[in-house]
Amino acid sequence: MAKQSINVGAAANDGTGDTERAAWIKANANFDDLYAGRSGVSAVVKTAAYTIAATEVDQLFVGDATSGGMVFTLPGASGLSAGDLLHVRKSDASANRVTVRDGSTDIAWLSAQHDAVACYWTGAAWVPLHWGIAPLRMAFASSGTSTRPPLATAFEVVAIGGGGGGGSGCSSTTGTVRTGGGGGAGGAVHYLRFPAAAHGATESVTIGAGGSGGASRTGSGGVTGGTGGTTLLGNLVSAAGGGGGVGGYTAGATGGTAPSGTFGAAGAGSASVPTSAAATGAAGITGGGGAGGSLDAANAIRAASGGGAGSTHCGAIASGGAGGTGGAAGALANPLAQIGAGGGGGGASGQNSGAGTSGGAGGDPGGGGGGGGACDIGFASGAGGTGGRGELRLTWYFS
Repeated sequence: MAKQSINVGAAANDGTGDTERAAWIKANANFDDLYAGRSGVSAVVKTAAYTIAATEVDQLFVGDATSGGMVFTLPGASGLSAGDLLHVRKSDASANRVTVRDGSTDIAWLSAQHDAVACYWTGAAWVPLHWGIAPLRMAFASSGTSTRPPLATAFEVVAIGGGGGGGSGCSSTTGTVRTGGGGGAGGAVHYLRFPAAAHGATESVTIGAGGSGGASRTGSGGVTGGTGGTTLLGNLVSAAGGGGGVGGYTAGATGGTAPSGTFGAAGAGSASVPTSAAATGAAGITGGGGAGGSLDAANAIRAASGGGAGSTHCGAIASGGAGGTGGAAGALANPLAQIGAGGGGGGASGQNSGAGTSGGAGGDPGGGGGGGGACDIGFASGAGGTGGRGELRLTWYFS
């Protein structure tokens, strides 16, 4: 309802003003309208992109983005008066965004149910007056571009480097030492918090690839696995990849070297040994890969090992893959609570008369690959498992 003005007349007691009763009726109506607040604003529900007209100011526009992202475009200058208000709210619980836009400029992203913004016309432009926007989480599993959301005040980064690849096993003469490949190390993890202004309008995102597993060999020593790639957010954050496991040969093969991050060193890869079963890959914020199975000079079988657990900060850690036939991959069950995955299990040896088996892949993100199993000459050794890819997670705050 528009404001009602009380007619006080041209002069005192000239008989042209409102009666006392009429004046108080108008006053009460104005107070009722004032105290009704938001409840006095009519709601307009839209399910697709909509351009708001100047005649529709002082209303609440509700975006239902269940069917897909949508944009509310605010009215241009014609027909507006300084002080005009518009309210926009997202009503649905989908992951689709409601964008509030002034011309070609985004002035608010409403991503969570009940996110809302009130916009004020200054006489020259629309500006956000107040807002309630829940933290916005973005995860990058592949390289791309990060865009700073409007109204953000701060952001947190979790950057995870790629896991190192496992080394392949040795293929050599029966009656000699033939070791499995060493496990790859987990990728580093960095956690940092910045003011929103530290992030440019856009920043490049590079996701470190998992290191390649060492190739299977016939009649020779194994191949060292590749180092995991580095994950980057522009020039702000860098998380190194894990080292690759050494290829098996006639002595023990060392595991990949673990880089350090905010949570300390990642899990190192397990080393293969000809005298006993290999130790499990090291646990850490990302897990190291297990070593492949070996054969000693008396042809005794030395068992492959499992991958190290990841997310050791969490009560429910991310399990590493089991060692043995077809070494299993590491796992990350809950990316909302867990940060890094477990390492892949090492592959079994060729059991004196057959091919070695491949190491398991490191879990995504950041787990080290398992080493491949050794075997006799004339058979192919097990290839090393590929390291888990890196990842970048951003959480934006709007307080």
